Amino acid sequence: MALLPLAACGEEGDVADDPTTTTTDITPEQPRLVASWSEAEARDQAAWLRANMTPRLLEGAQIERFVTGLPEPFAARAEELTATDPADTALLVAGFSECANAGEASIDGGTITYSVRRTAKYVCAWAPIRVQVFAVMRGLTLAG
Repeated sequence: MALLPLAACGEEGDVADDPTTTTTDITPEQPRLVASWSEAEARDQAAWLRANMTPRLLEGAQIERFVTGLPEPFAARAEELTATDPADTALLVAGFSECANAGEASIDGGTITYSVRRTAKYVCAWAPIRVQVFAVMRGLTLAG
């Protein structure tokens, strides 16, 4: 592996100081997938999965209500949801039809976006619904 030398310009002892930079200019961590459930695993939960497809951010007490309202097949795999610190963590809940699609969340500035990307050109007679839950920092705005 080759290492490239790094160089900086300026007088020795000069320190770059940008007084316009604030902590709000720092890009927050990207979303971390903490849970994912599919209709392929529990077909009897299609109504619950469909009801949780529209992207939404949950904070504070909303997280506890979401976790306690999980259907039994999904509650067994919810340890990651209860392990998040609601003081600084929010949850993004969103879903999609799995017919050659993938759900993705990203943060740009203070806005979180959830999008569904087609991964292949398939036509599906039926495709299971997948709901994903991402841990993100609190205080973000969900892109509309």
